[in-house]
Amino acid sequence: MSSNSISNYVYSTVTLGGTYYGLTLTVTSTGKVAPNDLNPTAGVYVGVTSAVGNATLINQGSIYGSYGVSGPFRSGFPGGIGVSFSHAGDILNNAAGAYVVGGSGGSINASVLSGSAGTSGGIGVDLSGTGTDLVDNSTNAGRIFGGDGGIGTFGYNGGNGASGVILEDARLTNSGYITGGDGGHPGGTSNGYFTGLQGGAGGDGADLSAGGMLSNSGHIAGGTGALGFYAGAAGVGVDISSGASVTNTGSIAGAAGSTGSAPRGAGSYVYTPGARGLNYYPPTLAIDFGKVGTGGASPGAAGAVVAGGGTLNNSGSISGGAGGYSRTALGPSGGVGVYLNGGTLTTSGTISGGAGGAAEGLGLFNYPNVLGVPGLFTRVGPTGYSVQFGPQSSTMVVEAGAKFNGNIGGFAVGDTVDITNLQPFQVFAYFYGTHNVLTTPNDGKLTFILPAGDTFAFNSDGGNGTDLTLVACFCRGTLIRSAHGEVPIETLSIGDLILTPSGAMRAVRWIGRRRYSAATVFGNHDLAPVQIRSGALADNVPSRDLWVSPEHGIYVDGILIPARALLNGLSITQSLQPGEVCYFHLEFEAHELIFAEGALSESFVDDESREMFDNWSEYRELYPASAAVPARFCAPRMEEGEELEVVRRRLRRRAEKRRMQMEDAAIA
Repeated sequence: MSSNSISNYVYSTVTLGGTYYGLTLTVTSTGKVAPNDLNPTAGVYVGVTSAVGNATLINQGSIYGSYGVSGPFRSGFPGGIGVSFSHAGDILNNAAGAYVVGGSGGSINASVLSGSAGTSGGIGVDLSGTGTDLVDNSTNAGRIFGGDGGIGTFGYNGGNGASGVILEDARLTNSGYITGGDGGHPGGTSNGYFTGLQGGAGGDGADLSAGGMLSNSGHIAGGTGALGFYAGAAGVGVDISSGASVTNTGSIAGAAGSTGSAPRGAGSYVYTPGARGLNYYPPTLAIDFGKVGTGGASPGAAGAVVAGGGTLNNSGSISGGAGGYSRTALGPSGGVGVYLNGGTLTTSGTISGGAGGAAEGLGLFNYPNVLGVPGLFTRVGPTGYSVQFGPQSSTMVVEAGAKFNGNIGGFAVGDTVDITNLQPFQVFAYFYGTHNVLTTPNDGKLTFILPAGDTFAFNSDGGNGTDLTLVACFCRGTLIRSAHGEVPIETLSIGDLILTPSGAMRAVRWIGRRRYSAATVFGNHDLAPVQIRSGALADNVPSRDLWVSPEHGIYVDGILIPARALLNGLSITQSLQPGEVCYFHLEFEAHELIFAEGALSESFVDDESREMFDNWSEYRELYPASAAVPARFCAPRMEEGEELEVVRRRLRRRAEKRRMQMEDAAIA
């Protein structure tokens, strides 16, 4: 294997495996690779790349991608990549004290009269393979920077900063520093304010696609969005897509938001982050052109975004960025510490949201498959949640030593909190004010925004941990089709025979009961009953209005759908002030479909949630020898996806048609 070293200044792209350089290259502490683009029509130049596989780059000096030169016409070129490896076995070892930097973006040639926006910066290190583990175990103990966005000419936007690192089918161990590039400023100012509309967005610290694996014991941060009439979005610390994983023992941080100079006025808004932050729309404000308004400032970015199929294992610290500065009382919100978009998080470290004007950022936002939630931060309050669960089923694993400084909101049926290394008898609950509080000997205190009462189920997860869950039920007065006709659910007893769709009768094995006061249920979307109006599902189905808990499965078009997923504001609605609510659930030898007000609904299945019922101990007394078995469902359960949307559209069209018929009848 041939070997070379660089200890001076190289002005062109270095290609390992090419005609001059061998497969192994050392850039010494005095060496510098910085392509100089003297030909503005030629485009962009990478600092170091490879022509074949199994190339090794040892960098002890500095490597730069080319600067994006000013273009001769409408726009300039983007910055060049610092290091780009894409072949099997390629390895980058960036030593302590060494630098890899993406080039800054270019802009329009100043001599051209028609202006243009600045262009994007270049990626610091791009390790993008085309197969599993194609780019091998690279390391960084030095510094890697994404390139800054280019500056716009007078009246035009700035370019976006680039990612510090891109990983796809590649592995990187980081003990140094990685940051995304800063956004470029828009061109021109007036009275101290930028006249270009949009500042450039900051780049993410690290973006991981399928097969990307990052082990971080150093520091990773997003780049800062540029100031502007509308400030550029702040960069995310790490963005983890499906099939990618991050193990963090160091620190990861989203960038802080920036200040904008847009006037505060009707219809103004906090700029939506391009780096997958949360949308936030404050109330419409009176026009006041004399102040810097929230219309221009940007929220802080998330420390980490984890998509479905992505994995984040944290025993270090992860934090969201602070909201951008505003001279008004209502500034942009702080960034989320970790934004779970269907991914998996295991944490024994620290997760915190960024400070903000409207509200502090959440520590953890567990909201699978939903990206934008207008107004989310307005209801968090001045201290913020530590954790926010969304409407789709989610699981959070809490390892020993994890700490939550704040409340946990949105926890509902289908969600699970798995506290590792603790048995159910080691988890204690008490009710304080409007919060349920769990205390554990090792994990401290978890405060849930939940109704009063014995609402938690503490169950062994089959190993050394405890799963916390909730469950769904029918309301008092629901008519169930039995061997004696339709009878109110609260009048049934163990042993009564209930009719199933096959025509067979099944004996009730157990009936779970739980009760909530009017004050507890008032305004609570997780507990308030859902009303399915007569005829909402089909002709005379249900035969009367059916009231169920939000998570209760309704059988429609061959699938079980939680009642809250069917809400349409017409025929299926939720009452947030129903008075006292009593929920009942029937259990049989197996999970069954039964007729409730003529509609097919699910029976109770024990998915380790029995202990949440008021009378859960009754079951243990009746069946002391009963062994726990895996939950088996009688039909597929669906909480998202196109099949569910087809059902929702059909039911809404049905509701709209019935409403029109009723209006026509009233006119006649």
